[in-house]
Amino acid sequence: KDLVLSYLIDKKKRKKGLGFEMLKKIIKKFTTKSLKTSFKAQVKSNNLASNAIFVKLGFKKIYFNRNKKVFSYKLSL
Repeated sequence: KDLVLSYLIDKKKRKKGLGFEMLKKIIKKFTTKSLKTSFKAQVKSNNLASNAIFVKLGFKKIYFNRNKKVFSYKLSL
């Protein structure tokens, strides 16, 4: 089953590692040894920080929508 991740950090709180820590905890909470879980996310190509977070968490780029300029990511556990 695929779970879709989406998040937003207040502009005043950005660049403090909150997005990474939050997503890491969410992934851990929804991951169990008995249930195979996949996570999906879409990120605008110009959102360099968020793209870096998903790559750092082990997500793979699976698609780029040229019209919307959005990367699709997937993490299979």
